[in-house]
Amino acid sequence: MKAFIEKMVKRKKNVQDGIIIVGTIVLATILMLLTFIVIGPHTVSLFICVGIGFGAYFVILSRRIEFEYLFTSERLVIDKIINRKRRRNIITSDCSEIEIIAKADSAKFEHYVTQAKKKISAVSSMDSKDIYFFIVNRTIDGKINKILVLFEPDERMLKSIRAAVPRKFSDQT
Repeated sequence: MKAFIEKMVKRKKNVQDGIIIVGTIVLATILMLLTFIVIGPHTVSLFICVGIGFGAYFVILSRRIEFEYLFTSERLVIDKIINRKRRRNIITSDCSEIEIIAKADSAKFEHYVTQAKKKISAVSSMDSKDIYFFIVNRTIDGKINKILVLFEPDERMLKSIRAAVPRKFSDQT
């Protein structure tokens, strides 16, 4: 039986997002003032200020991030969606490549987090209670390295993953 499960997770804004947004507004304001001071109140300075405003607007909108999880019987795909328009694949993994799947608050997480060469966080917030992780091995710079991926599957997705890779699913805490 083929399974197809999809879940969207909206990332909550954190302190880093706030700093980037406020910093962008302050920097754009300073650049606009400097443009009028250096060039003067001409048409060119007006176009430059409009460009700075658009740039700041797009930087602020780029902080609206969602993650989409797609699970089929053979594959788990995680995409990052920026401002509901731009989609970027974070990771695509066949079920056979997955080494382990477990809750992030388990003892296994502490063991694997130190071994992982790369960590990918595709969660709404690290404070969420239902965060799981999985490990895949990938070749990076000619060496096989472990990649740790944090994600928030729902019960339907967990049930399907457990059915697809029962030996790699860990329920231990």
